This record gives sequence, C-alpha cells and structure tokens, in this order.
Amino acid sequence: MSTSANDTSTTYIQTNFDPTSVYYIHPSDANTMQLVSVKFNGHNFNNWKRYMILILSAKNKLGFVNGTLTAPANNSPDYCAWERCNSLVISWILFNLDETIARSVLFLKSARSIWKDLEERFGGSSITELYSLEQELVEISQNSQSVSDYYTKLRTVWDSIDDVNPIPTCSCEKCTCDLGQKFLKKQQEQRLLQFLLKLNDKYSAVRGHIMMMQLLPTVSQAYRLVAQEENHKDLSQLSLNTEIAAFVAERRNYGMHNS
Repeated sequence: MSTSANDTSTTYIQTNFDPTSVYYIHPSDANTMQLVSVKFNGHNFNNWKRYMILILSAKNKLGFVNGTLTAPANNSPDYCAWERCNSLVISWILFNLDETIARSVLFLKSARSIWKDLEERFGGSSITELYSLEQELVEISQNSQSVSDYYTKLRTVWDSIDDVNPIPTCSCEKCTCDLGQKFLKKQQEQRLLQFLLKLNDKYSAVRGHIMMMQLLPTVSQAYRLVAQEENHKDLSQLSLNTEIAAFVAERRNYGMHNS
C-alpha cells in the first residue's frame, strides 16, 4: 500500500512535534547557536568533543553524529524529518567551529560525515598534547591557593590526560588477570603522590598520616582529609584572631580607664 503525500506530511508534522521523538525540534533549537564557550580552532579537540556530545545528547540529537541513527530511505515518511534535523545539527557543528575549519567541512552532506572527518583529523592521541598536559601537571603547586582550588586544577589536567591517553582495556573478553583494574590502581597511587607532593608544608602532618595508612586512600579521600585539616586550621586561626582582638580591646579600655 503506497503512502500518499498527505500521509507523509502528517507523519512529518507529528514526528517533529513529538517531544519524545529524535526528530523533535524545540522552537529555541531552530536558531543557530554557539553551544560551547570556545569554538574549536584545531586545539583541545577532545575537550570540545566532550562538550558537544553532552549538549547533543541533552537535545536528543547525538544519533546524528555517532552513527546510531542512519538516514531513512528517500521515500520513507521520516525522511523529511531526518533531513531537517540533519541540517540543523550541521548548522550547530559549523557554528561551533573556527571559520577556517568550518569551511573545510562545509560541503559534506551529513552531520555524521562532518563528525567523522573531524575525529579522523583531530581526534587521535597527540604526543604533543600529552607532553603539554604533563608539563602543566609538573608546574602545578598549591602555593597560595586553597586546597579546593589546588585539587580542582589537578583534576582538570588529570581528566584531560585520561581523555588523550586513556587506560588500556581488554577487548578479547577472555582476560582473567583484571589488567585494567591494576592499571587503574597504579594510576590512583601515582596521582595520590602528585597531590600530596605539591601541598604546602603546613599540611605535612596530615600528609604523613595519609602516607602511613596501611590501606592507601583514593585521591578523593585524601583530598577530603586535607580539606578537613584546612577547615580546622582556618577555625583555629579565626578563634585566635578573635581572642587577640578581645585582648587588645580590653587593654585599650583598661588604659583609658586609668588615664
């Protein structure tokens, strides 16, 4: 039984206005928009890709770039809806690329083909990028920062390193040695040492306590212990300052009373 033009049009309208459909387009989505804070200019592709994936997933359009949603046949009632959404996702990608890179993929026909082209060109593990991240990691110290700010800087670089150079995992599905977990345990120990090494000397006591633990904590657990120590020191200093201020005020009042 053939599908009439009217039936196709009706399906198209219903699909595009059904909020649960992958082809649904919210009125605000129709505008070309900058989805990420900085347009991709050839550097830090994995960070840009991560932001784009999160946003496309939230908009239920991730299938247009990751290959899970293929184009329907030209005579399918969903084809017009797919074509419209595909064009919309293409416009989002182009608008979030540097002008030079956008021009290089402008004439590709689908959002998926643009995405694949960008991954092939910029998505590979770059030794230069990894070197830069490792150098940044070496230069991070707490100095005058709070423990929270210091830890956040470390976590940001660690996450970037994981993205560029992820821990290898077994793909044969026959491995019994749990190699991935062993790699992860070594990585956690290394990062725990990196965190403790660059702490200010005033945390030497809690640092020593952590390193003497029979079962070493994770980096996150160690951070919480040091943050608690920081809060304790801040409260102690506040109490001391209050006592000094009260003593000074008392001495001043005593001097005025006896003058």
